[in-house]
Amino acid sequence: MKLNAILDENQEKIADLYQEIGKIVYQKHVLDTNDQEKIIYIEEELMNECSKIDSLADEMADTRKELLKLKEKKQCRACQEEVLLDAKFCPYCGARQGKVTFAEIKRECEEQKGNVEQAKQEPVKRGRPKKETEKKEETKSENKQNQE
Repeated sequence: MKLNAILDENQEKIADLYQEIGKIVYQKHVLDTNDQEKIIYIEEELMNECSKIDSLADEMADTRKELLKLKEKKQCRACQEEVLLDAKFCPYCGARQGKVTFAEIKRECEEQKGNVEQAKQEPVKRGRPKKETEKKEETKSENKQNQE
């Protein structure tokens, strides 16, 4: 059975259980409050129905995890949207994803330091930035010169 079909089926079961809980609550409302035995029975029945919902909800969470795994995604802890497995931040809410290790922080700092050092060594280019067409023409003329 497809995972989405399992999710839909469990959602329908939960809706039916909510309806059953509503009936039980109403029965308790109209009961004679002096009949303690019936009240205890209804409370046990309510707990039983709630346990069924908890079980179905757990099963649905496992199914969603399986679906995400197949899609190679994970669920954002903050907004519950689907995000890529390697995402560091959620594209929907901006929340940081997963734990950041010391090694990752150190690597990022070293990369940034390397970028700064490289930028220091490059000559400063003056004037307006070249347009894409100018860059292409310059490349063509350089290629012609190299061929000659």
